[in-house]
Amino acid sequence: MHSCERGKRSIICDVQRNKFDFIPNGLYQILKEYEILKFDGIKQDYNHEFDATLDQYFDFLVKNEYIFECSDLDACCFPPIDLKWDEPFKITNCIIDVNNGSNHDFVNIFSQLEEIMCPFIQLRFYSKVSIEQLNSIFSKLNGSSIISVELVMPQSSDLSTDVLKKLMNNFPRVNLIFIHSAEKYKMIEKADGQAGNIILVPDKIDSALHCGKISYKTFSVNLKTFSESQKYNTCLNRKLSIDVKGEIRNCPSMPESFGNILDTKILDVLKEERFIRMWDISKDKIESCKDCEFRFICTDCRAYILNNDNIYSKPSKCPYDPYTAKGF
Repeated sequence: MHSCERGKRSIICDVQRNKFDFIPNGLYQILKEYEILKFDGIKQDYNHEFDATLDQYFDFLVKNEYIFECSDLDACCFPPIDLKWDEPFKITNCIIDVNNGSNHDFVNIFSQLEEIMCPFIQLRFYSKVSIEQLNSIFSKLNGSSIISVELVMPQSSDLSTDVLKKLMNNFPRVNLIFIHSAEKYKMIEKADGQAGNIILVPDKIDSALHCGKISYKTFSVNLKTFSESQKYNTCLNRKLSIDVKGEIRNCPSMPESFGNILDTKILDVLKEERFIRMWDISKDKIESCKDCEFRFICTDCRAYILNNDNIYSKPSKCPYDPYTAKGF
């Protein structure tokens, strides 16, 4: 259980169940002040002036299983969760963008990603792709140390659900297929023995300009994101991208290129201070975000910001105002 407060209201996060609830700032202050909640003692500390409100707070916490009753002796068995974050990988994930004009050498790309021990990649196709192309690309991962692949692609009548399921069965690293430009939202959950899910959405994703949108749907309520966001930028930290032309960037939407994958080594890029300089721009440093209750579960965007002259500016595609609790 973790709680966040700054603006008009607070939230409490259950990072095991991947959910959050809104709470008043008053309850947040109690949770921060008292490591162990002894109801009678807390009521006494407030001179019994707010007993009815405190009862509502405690009932809410018990009902939602944020707290449970235990002895003082047992309470010692629950130390605070260590929120220090680290990964054994130089880069934790890489986005590779592809369109009709792309001419990627996937053997070279995958080899370089293996060299830096990158475990996860996302392939984003902005134009239609054939099953033959996909089979050719994923076959180059056979024997690779890359653990997981997400596939983002437009809907195509040539790629039925059965064809995509077979693709995932043939290449178990493919754990999610995200189909954009579909007629309506639909989720096809994996069956027993299958590798992953297929998600269809009506949104059209035809370029990297689609990046940066912030909403409830993009929140990530888990311990990894919560801990990483304490000191790091969850959009750019340990991230890498290769755009449709092969340019190496922090993310596909960032303006600065660090060379082309055809003649530039990723290992050399990682040695550049310019490439890693934004990794530690945490939400606590960003205007508006630093006062937002969602700051530790929200993805950030440094590509699209309100003031391009201020790297700490609020994301321009975030509609939320933490001071009024309106916008989402």
